[in-house]
Amino acid sequence: MADEKHTVTPEEEKLAMIKSRRRDVVKAQAVVDKLKAELKTANGALERAIKEVWEEVDDDQLILPFGSECVGWRDERVETLIKYGLTEGDCEKLKAGGIDTLGALATYSQTSMLTDIAGIGEATVSKIEDASTAYWADNFHKAEDPDEQSDDGESK
Repeated sequence: MADEKHTVTPEEEKLAMIKSRRRDVVKAQAVVDKLKAELKTANGALERAIKEVWEEVDDDQLILPFGSECVGWRDERVETLIKYGLTEGDCEKLKAGGIDTLGALATYSQTSMLTDIAGIGEATVSKIEDASTAYWADNFHKAEDPDEQSDDGESK
């Protein structure tokens, strides 16, 4: 009887494969959890660094490099950022947190973390940052580009 080999049944093979795949899933989930924690730490460091920069820059310095057409940006409604990837729901969350203009967004970002607002997490903060960057690039990059000016110094 000791010489008899156990034949693996199809059910046993399937169970062994499932166990192996489950181990793979557990390992992958551990990697994802670790990366999420690292991302959260990095985003926190980024928000703190942004806050420190805002503390060093006063509003007059922000306006100077862009010229006089930049003065009105503070009064732009946060819904302006929908064109740049924010959703109406994101704007509603900002407004519920007391942020209804780009100026209010800039001021809030100087003193607080956007993730302090109910419903705004790291992903939404990234969307707000991306939309803001796109807004600035779309609206104010030409004022800095001397090639975009005509011979009389006016913007083309």
